[in-house]
Amino acid sequence: MRTIKLTKVSRKHIEILQEEIYNYAQGFKEHLKRPENHSVYLYSIAQADIASNLWYLLRKKIESDKNVQSFSLPASEAIVLLNACANASLLSADKYVANVTEIYKNEIDQQLKSIIIPII
Repeated sequence: MRTIKLTKVSRKHIEILQEEIYNYAQGFKEHLKRPENHSVYLYSIAQADIASNLWYLLRKKIESDKNVQSFSLPASEAIVLLNACANASLLSADKYVANVTEIYKNEIDQQLKSIIIPII
């Protein structure tokens, strides 16, 4: 499976992305407390798990000595990050956060659209 590559991401942007992943995961944790149906429950578990893994990956990037980093994400993590960025760009009261998340939303969206995933 192909990956999504994010290049030259500043530490400040990684911190913003990590915060938005956290906010995104919190919404799914609410679904787990009161599941509407089995499908929503399973989807929420998957999304919260992927978001948690992504949060830890971003944490490692923040803690490294580099101020600007490049990294690759598998499609599943890229989709979760895309959704978190889309939510933040629409809902954030902070214009800077909205602009940063819009940048990565567009970048990930463009790369995902160019992937051809083979059907097994």
